[in-house]
Amino acid sequence: MKIKKGTGFTGSARIKELPTTFRLPKTGQRDEHFGLSRSWFYAAEADGRLALIHLREKGKTRGTTLVRTSAVLELLEGAQSLSKKPRLSMTLERA
Repeated sequence: MKIKKGTGFTGSARIKELPTTFRLPKTGQRDEHFGLSRSWFYAAEADGRLALIHLREKGKTRGTTLVRTSAVLELLEGAQSLSKKPRLSMTLERA
């Protein structure tokens, strides 16, 4: 997945190319792409803000959890646009 410079979170010169998916960070660590914790991803999934990909072989108890990079970018871009509330301006007229 190639990311163009100049828009929101993707405009950072440091971020040039991101993977399509990535594994959840280990417990106590943050992911290398966005700096988000493992518990943040699980909370976002529980709230319905993010869908994680759970891979597990049939009959096994352990597996791998993947995160779609595009879904995280969309979620962060949406949060960024919500934080930019229009400012109210008032003009006072003198009588």
